[in-house]
Amino acid sequence: FGLCKQDGLLRVYGAGLLSSVSELKYSLSGNAKIKPFDPKVTCKQECLITTFQDVYFVSESFEDAKEKMREFAKTIKRPFSVRYNPYTQTVDVLKDTKSITNLVKELRNELDTISDALSRMNKQFGI
Repeated sequence: FGLCKQDGLLRVYGAGLLSSVSELKYSLSGNAKIKPFDPKVTCKQECLITTFQDVYFVSESFEDAKEKMREFAKTIKRPFSVRYNPYTQTVDVLKDTKSITNLVKELRNELDTISDALSRMNKQFGI
């Protein structure tokens, strides 16, 4: 049930609004109650399934929403951390020394590859 600004205009995203044409129209009608996206507030808002939402939350941009969610996630107390893996498009749970050690190995390999590419470029351009 999200709204996001794009070039100064409100746009909708998320399955909740995109699956209901009438609610989608209502959310953009000017009659809907709209508040700035704040994960601390949004997570406490009841999600209605039989009527339109009481309030919709708008982000200034997807980047803004992503950054706010990252900061909010840091405040959640949990005995683990998570990392998005772009290669597998999954979320890795970092819950013990083994999973963290494996991640460090992966990162070292990535850095080695990048370092090698930079060295080759430097040689090619005589730097």
